[in-house]
Amino acid sequence: MSDLAWIERTVDYDLWAIGQVLDAIEALPESDSDDYTRLVSITAHLINTRGVWLARIQANPTDLEVFPGPRSVPAMRATLAAIAQDWKDELAQNLDPHRIIRYRSSSGDAFENTVHEIAEHVFTHGSYHRGQTAMLIKKLGGTPPATDFIFFARRSLG
Repeated sequence: MSDLAWIERTVDYDLWAIGQVLDAIEALPESDSDDYTRLVSITAHLINTRGVWLARIQANPTDLEVFPGPRSVPAMRATLAAIAQDWKDELAQNLDPHRIIRYRSSSGDAFENTVHEIAEHVFTHGSYHRGQTAMLIKKLGGTPPATDFIFFARRSLG
């Protein structure tokens, strides 16, 4: 599998996994509890960072906040749909996985990484946050979704 094909497949997996988290949140009753607020805040962060990193790859400014705070599920779904389309559009232009991207972190520090390294960071860091959401969904009485890659791979074969 080429590096570009890996990124394309991983984008599809990541978007599917975030969708599973949103479905699980939607099944919970809305709450003012700290756990619910943390759950939707982490999920909003998980979504927005995909757009922030893509904007860095494209060298475009973005209004997306890295830590946007709690958002409604419909608002998160709308943001995710827009970001998903932006990623697909960028990938359709044969994005070079080895291109060096120079960018500034949210704290203003300058860095450079390849597109592939950025993509790998975004998607592996997402696993960390999906683990947090699973714990919170369970704590709130819900059923955490199975978002491991193998579940996506099995699903995509069927």
